[in-house]
Amino acid sequence: MYRITPIVSRSKFPHSSTYRIIPKNISTPQLQTRFIFSKNSPASFNNLFKSKKNFQTRKYVLDRFNDPLIAEKIQFYKPLLNFIVIVCALSIIGITSYAYGSHWYIENCIFNTSQDLDDETRRLVRAAMFRKIVNPDPKISKIYLTRALENLTALNLLDYANPNIIDIYFLLADANISLGDYAEAIEALELVRLGLNLNDPVLNASRTSSTSQSSQGSPSEKVSDSGKVSEIWYTKARLMYNLSMGQINLANGNYQEATDNFSDSLVVIPNLLNLINDNQTLTSEEITNKYYEVKLLQANLTTSLAEIYTIDKKYEQAEILFNGALAIVNQHKLDVIQSPPNPDYELSATVERLKKSDPISCWFAEKLLARKKSQRDSSPPIDEWTCLDAVILVQMAQLYRNSNNIDQLRSHASKAVNIATSNPNVSSCDECAFHAYRILGKLENSLGNPENAINYLQQALQLSKRLKLAALDEVASEVRALYEENPISSSLKS
Repeated sequence: MYRITPIVSRSKFPHSSTYRIIPKNISTPQLQTRFIFSKNSPASFNNLFKSKKNFQTRKYVLDRFNDPLIAEKIQFYKPLLNFIVIVCALSIIGITSYAYGSHWYIENCIFNTSQDLDDETRRLVRAAMFRKIVNPDPKISKIYLTRALENLTALNLLDYANPNIIDIYFLLADANISLGDYAEAIEALELVRLGLNLNDPVLNASRTSSTSQSSQGSPSEKVSDSGKVSEIWYTKARLMYNLSMGQINLANGNYQEATDNFSDSLVVIPNLLNLINDNQTLTSEEITNKYYEVKLLQANLTTSLAEIYTIDKKYEQAEILFNGALAIVNQHKLDVIQSPPNPDYELSATVERLKKSDPISCWFAEKLLARKKSQRDSSPPIDEWTCLDAVILVQMAQLYRNSNNIDQLRSHASKAVNIATSNPNVSSCDECAFHAYRILGKLENSLGNPENAINYLQQALQLSKRLKLAALDEVASEVRALYEENPISSSLKS
């Protein structure tokens, strides 16, 4: 019969309410007013007030623009305003172009990401590879890779059986190994192992067989070729997994486990080389470059295994392996004369791909390719093969020092110096020369030839200063001790 309606109080508490009883069918002015200006009404008092205020503001601005004095001031500052607008526009365009160009360069010249991944993940992986190859910083690279995996998790795309995601975990493990975070590296490699087990061709043989039998003619060839590409990836991934675990076990002093890891990696290399050579989907340049990449892995694995045998005092086995690694490097020097590698084969493929689809990017790619070729022709190529033979010779010199074979020690250390110093201003070669000079200096000191020892150690000291090596203080102490023990050598110091 009656309803209770709140009415705003006029007391000192403006937000409190009083209530009075109103007949159900009676409409009062107060009730109508409250209905008209309720919050649900589009014509509320607040909206009317705001509209009036906006109208007054617009009128004020228009009146000011119509003022002749204001118009003159605007006309006076118009060139400055135009300049500011142009600078802002060019800055936005420049930043955007730089960002796009950087990612384009990384994608086509440094690391090609899979188009099966989403754009954000590809962007983060590119940034990580830039911090791995161009401007190395494993800590920042690790951050980018972690974010990439978090992005895949958020998108519900983190499939451990996906080869592209397994490759990201490989990169993350490599960054952790570089930082010495071996526990986190093992966690990443465990997920890699899980993905490799899911892609095991033996387990998937029945599915592959049924697919091949159901295809005929040229489609069967495509299935076969795609199967070989997958098998190449799987075989190399197994190799890299064992290599990474071997590095961790070697760093942790688990020499037997490291030996097993490196041996397992070496066993699959002949099969991997055959898969690459027999694959019909790869161009001749791709086959050549991939062949050299695998041979480089073989040389490094053999050297690492020989190093373990040296630590275990199995000198004969170590010497055989070192000579085998040295033979691989020497054969590579002969092979590149007949079949030189093309480090820019991926960029060349990009040029061919962009000729019809994107002429502008193709033009930039052609210019970049020409510049890289010109730089390569004007200076000797520097790659991971550079001074690798010198590194092996230094490790062999350490082997002969441990086995007390002085003649072989001096011979191999001197050869390492000659090779390393023939590539000046290459950090890896300079570091190799540093170790060789130090070995020779200690040898001459043990043989009672302080002048020769000081000469070699001074060379090592100069290189350690230039490279900012951690052994700088130790070498300086060794040189100082030799001067103090041999006053006759003070003339050399002056």
